[in-house]
Amino acid sequence: MRTVLTRTEGMTGIIGSENPVFRTLFNHLAPWIGGSGFVQEIATARLSQIALGYRTSSLSETYGHGELHAGDRLPEDTLARVGAGPEERPLFTVLDPSRFVLLAITVDGSVPEDLADAVRPWAGLVQAVGIAVPAEERARVRFESLFGKYGGVFVVRPDSYLGVVAGDHPAAAHLTAYFTKWLGPREQAHSHSEEHADAG
Repeated sequence: MRTVLTRTEGMTGIIGSENPVFRTLFNHLAPWIGGSGFVQEIATARLSQIALGYRTSSLSETYGHGELHAGDRLPEDTLARVGAGPEERPLFTVLDPSRFVLLAITVDGSVPEDLADAVRPWAGLVQAVGIAVPAEERARVRFESLFGKYGGVFVVRPDSYLGVVAGDHPAAAHLTAYFTKWLGPREQAHSHSEEHADAG
């Protein structure tokens, strides 16, 4: 938010300048620069915070895989095949603002058992979803450039930013460590889950 306010104040100062030389240049160049689609996209993303990233945050852990890094926002317009069925839909439709969502990229859209086991103690706070490469060519190319073909593991935080990005081999251990750090020990989380189930 501080960055947005600083940029806004800076732009206000530039636009409101009374310097006659600067005003003449600005009046001639602003329509041309502002009309550029590239400039408009960047400005919209910056001011709406969509371009904001948290790659260096302690909440972000990247262990290699594809174009995306922990701390990046999950791309809104990405299609995926969700679950074992043929249904393709935007990834944003599987997110939940009240919990973390684990996206496991597999050939058939299932969730590998070791990953399901790794997040089970935090079942009320973490939802595991298996996704696969979409069939349509353009959607497939975009998906694979971001996530890879299969084997990737992505934890999406409740604010739609990625918390963990990992390959398939050590992913279960990374997930256990991550959720233990931020949501509490497995035993404590498991106990709370059982209490919640008994109360229901």
